[in-house]
Amino acid sequence: LISLFDKLREEVSELVEAEGKDRVKELGDIYEVLDSITKYFEISNQEVKDLQAKRKEERGGFNDQIRLLWVKEKTK
Repeated sequence: LISLFDKLREEVSELVEAEGKDRVKELGDIYEVLDSITKYFEISNQEVKDLQAKRKEERGGFNDQIRLLWVKEKTK
């Protein structure tokens, strides 16, 4: 399992550095590693998609490329 996480880190690093059509290749490699991780943990792709949709509805997505930098909590 550790090797799968190491491979995921490697592939994400390669995606960050990739340009043009190489990005598609690197994304394919990432999907392959993610498939192996979900199989290892016996998690279905549908379970991931459902949770992804729920979290996007609750928190929003990344389509607008806005990043939350901090949250200020109310003090009692």
